[in-house]
Amino acid sequence: MAALTDRSGESPAAGIPSPAASASLFLVLLLVGDLVYIAIHLVATETTLIHSPLAALDVDRGYAEFFQYMKLLWAGLLLTCLAMRTRQWGYFAWVLSVAYLLADDSLSVHENLGEMLANGLALHQAVGLRAVDFGELLVSAMAGAVLGAGIGWAYLRGGDAFRRSSRHLLVLVLALVFFGVGVDMMHSALHPVGIVDKALVILEDGGELVSISFIAWYAFLLVVAGERSRGASLPGLIGGVAAHGVSAFRSRRQAGD
Repeated sequence: MAALTDRSGESPAAGIPSPAASASLFLVLLLVGDLVYIAIHLVATETTLIHSPLAALDVDRGYAEFFQYMKLLWAGLLLTCLAMRTRQWGYFAWVLSVAYLLADDSLSVHENLGEMLANGLALHQAVGLRAVDFGELLVSAMAGAVLGAGIGWAYLRGGDAFRRSSRHLLVLVLALVFFGVGVDMMHSALHPVGIVDKALVILEDGGELVSISFIAWYAFLLVVAGERSRGASLPGLIGGVAAHGVSAFRSRRQAGD
């Protein structure tokens, strides 16, 4: 990805990180945090060095989940700032979606409502999934339909920059849904044991952590770069993170020579 420039077309002053570089550093810090919590999970589940059950990735309101809550909160606040600064009120549809994800994660919304639906609709077990699993899927589908309708309405009324940002955010949220819903349901249906079970836990919960890191990063990038990121594809923006890391490493190496 080409280096982002300011609105005058000039490159950032020497010694001052560009908005993209700042956002890249933010993403690296988030991903390092994710890796730390995954490592803590492995130490807690595979050794006797950590005894707290809260250290596991798949424990509700555990250490990793609280880190996840904070990232969702940051993403929501950043998108709120973006909506107010740009007066693109359609971003509030995304704020509501992030707020639901935060409430769902912290309050177990789809689990609790899913159990109620399973009992109320007398759902039955099938294809390896419990009745409550089908209830949870129904809750997630209904929430997705409502929130998706709001985002779709905002998309139709929004400008080109908002539509581009919404497409990027949609890809990142779908990645989260893949790990949080798709892998979760596969895990429940397969009833794996041993190393397969452990691998699916890391894939599901670790994948959620990483996906939310990318959502928070993208919201931060929109705030600090704004229209200067216009025209860049999502793969290009993500590739730019690696490019900035290589550039920073080379600069530090040259400074040490």
